Amino acid sequence: MFGADHFYLGRKRSGVLKLCTFGGFGLWWLFDMGLTLFGGQRDQWGLRLAGYDQHKKTAWIVAGAILAAGMGLNILEQIVPSTFENGEPTPLALMIVGGLAAAVAASVSWLGRHRGANAQSFETASKHKAVPPGIQTQLDKLAALRQVYVLHAAVGNRSAGRVVEQLDLLIPNMNELFRRLDGKKNKATRGIAQREYDDKLSKLGAALDRDYLLDILVNPHLWEDPEKRTIGVQEALQTTNAQLLDSIRQINTIKGLEF
Repeated sequence: MFGADHFYLGRKRSGVLKLCTFGGFGLWWLFDMGLTLFGGQRDQWGLRLAGYDQHKKTAWIVAGAILAAGMGLNILEQIVPSTFENGEPTPLALMIVGGLAAAVAASVSWLGRHRGANAQSFETASKHKAVPPGIQTQLDKLAALRQVYVLHAAVGNRSAGRVVEQLDLLIPNMNELFRRLDGKKNKATRGIAQREYDDKLSKLGAALDRDYLLDILVNPHLWEDPEKRTIGVQEALQTTNAQLLDSIRQINTIKGLEF
């Protein structure tokens, strides 16, 4: 309600306005929360929030818990005055305390079982992770570099912004490709894809690193044809994304023929 989200997204003017109106008189902050929960929130350069698809379930749970807690407090404010009479708790108060105790006990029991199940499912999932370790290492490097390019985009570097957009396509597409190739019947194709994209991602990581494109963006005067070199890296990213989509579509075509 104090506009911190708008400042974080780079929207300083709307952030100041939201701050001065205390969240748009109680309505603007609610609209922004809904926009974020439904995945429509963008920063000042029009880029999506990173990690939305991975964390949207958690965001919904937290938001729901906060709203439920607020409603619960309002209800308690109405009920508490009627639970005491002459300084002594009434039968209603005893019922509320008993209900809360039962709810807490049930929650603790459920959390214990849930954590055990999560630990087991995480262990199982880690054994059958779709993305090969080598590819995952390359993707982790690209994800780390993405954050650096976000900072450059934040100060108005359009080339950095375009790199971020391409990485936002490449990383999830790569995960999707190997998820669809998971399984014994795709073992040979998976091995070919792993060798091919391990090489491509390694070259892309080197091109995007501080020794090349990042240095070109920061020190263009030290490079010959910096614009041409920047476009070359961007085209390499676009080409890799196009190949990924084509590979995924080929897998889908094979599955369609099987069905």
